[in-house]
Amino acid sequence: ASNDPKTLFSRWSRSTMAVPCCMSFRREAIKQVGGVDLDYMYLEDWPLVLRLLRNGYAPYYLQMIVAMHSTGGISNANRTYGGEVKKAYHKDKELFFRKEVDPYIDLLTEEDKKYLNLYKHEIAERLRFFDVEWFEASFLQKIHLLIQKPLRIKWLFERKFMSKRRGGRKVRLALAIIMFALGAYLVRRYGVPEMEKFMGAFGMMACIGSIVLACFCVGTFVIERYFKREQNKRDHLVH
Repeated sequence: ASNDPKTLFSRWSRSTMAVPCCMSFRREAIKQVGGVDLDYMYLEDWPLVLRLLRNGYAPYYLQMIVAMHSTGGISNANRTYGGEVKKAYHKDKELFFRKEVDPYIDLLTEEDKKYLNLYKHEIAERLRFFDVEWFEASFLQKIHLLIQKPLRIKWLFERKFMSKRRGGRKVRLALAIIMFALGAYLVRRYGVPEMEKFMGAFGMMACIGSIVLACFCVGTFVIERYFKREQNKRDHLVH
């Protein structure tokens, strides 16, 4: 990995590696960049690191474990935090981009500019929608939010769909195979004449139902693969 301050500033403007509990700083470096910015309530580490990088300071990595940092804080979308805390965190992030990134956009590579724009819309805006806007909105306000930006409908559908996906498709596909086999057997065994009409019709319905169910399974598989690709794209933006 590069240890050049300019390269790291470009990359970390959209995805930070700041873990303060595992970092130490030289006092003169902190003084030179003005210390910790008290305008932030929860996001003080990321701005500090970017200001150090802009002033030519690069991190030095120790090839050993010196501290353990537990995951699940507010920046990791921990659900134990209340709405006010999340709202303050997202306000910090908006302030961060206005103060530490947008004024220095020319320092970013073209690739990082593109990924920064994707990060703002696919990560920051999406998380703010779920954590703050949707969380606090009344029924009518939710309708207004969806009309205001239809892309949010996709976000909601993706979250709901992916939360319910595990195991369901395999069960439906197995049921479709059983229904088709049963239907084919009944049609072949009883045909359609006279007394056997009911069983033949039932077999035909089972065949048709199994085909519909199989198509549904294929459709959900395609949708799931698409949403997984979207998730991988978002993961790439933050790593």
